[in-house]
Amino acid sequence: MTYATEPELEERIGPLSLIALYVFLTVLIYLIAVYRRGKRREEDNERVGRNRDGRAEKTRTVLLVIAHPDDECIFFAPSILALNSNLSTSVHILCLSNGDYYGKGELREKELIQSCAILGIPSCNVTVLNESALPDDPSVVWDEELVSKLVLHQIVKCDAHMVLTFDKHGVSSHPNHIAAYRGVRKLVVERQLPSGVRAFCLESIGIVRKYSSFLEVPISFILSAIRGYKVLVSSPYGVLRAQRAMKAHASQFVWFRVLNAIFSRYFIINTIRSLKIKEDS
Repeated sequence: MTYATEPELEERIGPLSLIALYVFLTVLIYLIAVYRRGKRREEDNERVGRNRDGRAEKTRTVLLVIAHPDDECIFFAPSILALNSNLSTSVHILCLSNGDYYGKGELREKELIQSCAILGIPSCNVTVLNESALPDDPSVVWDEELVSKLVLHQIVKCDAHMVLTFDKHGVSSHPNHIAAYRGVRKLVVERQLPSGVRAFCLESIGIVRKYSSFLEVPISFILSAIRGYKVLVSSPYGVLRAQRAMKAHASQFVWFRVLNAIFSRYFIINTIRSLKIKEDS
């Protein structure tokens, strides 16, 4: 039997110690972030006005623009849960297609409603479009003008104060995701947004970070602090809710989506930024 010498032990222990330290710091940062978010939510909700029935008055509406049913939970769950935790905020969803790529459009609409219910969004706040010009098809380029008109109509209809969608990379580079971004961007660039309405987009990141689960949390906080991005993080319970919402999309719940629900950081954390003319031109 041979034993490792002291220098060899140091070589082995060194990297392991760094990994252990990183994991410890990750857990610590995550728990602190969840705690601080909870405290802010309590403070914000204490200031919320009440109506005669004692229920919170909804004074702010956020419109989330997605391309397909299941985008809401696969990519935006931390944002939805964080926004919904504020009693004065009402989240609405505009889904630009019904996901009819495999002829299951009606089923996928129902799955979207079920998923949104799990995430705290009532069915009356969910609008699913079925435009022939906007099919669920990565080979079809959606018309930017049409998308922008549909988004603007929904902004006015629900009296939105904020619009959230994908960024120019669409997180997964799906052309339909990118088309949603371009439609919102067009409204920003041409200054067509109603007064007081701000547009935000979800940051796309590289594949290694994307599938690093909670280990990606410190990186997001550091880079977001440097870039001035907003960080929205879910509690462990929130992550489970997002995964339950994904399960509601039974027609899409195949093996690689199971892995996505386990390893994707988008079930845990979102980093969003303001959509500005200069940065997005």
